[in-house]
Amino acid sequence: MARYAPASRRSAEGFSPPIDTYIGGTAANGVAVGDFNRDGNADLVVGGQDAGVISILLGNGDGTFRNTATYATGYDSQSFAIVDFNGDGISDIAVANIGYPRSAAR
Repeated sequence: MARYAPASRRSAEGFSPPIDTYIGGTAANGVAVGDFNRDGNADLVVGGQDAGVISILLGNGDGTFRNTATYATGYDSQSFAIVDFNGDGISDIAVANIGYPRSAAR
């Protein structure tokens, strides 16, 4: 389980109580940072051992993140490479899955 605070929940001091939400499954075990939507803000990709998905959280630029989008990748996604594989100027995500001989890319 990972914790993050949406912008709507931040206090005047800049921090808010953590919000429990499931990203990357219930056993998140890998994370990487990239700019996946070309807005100049740091975004996160989180993989999980048990769910067969990665979760992408788009950054708001102020230390908070928007709601999670999930993509199926196969079981036990743990390792990521963030590279522009096809030269289009947009960061791509390569996912290495442990336990299955498959990987995924976005």
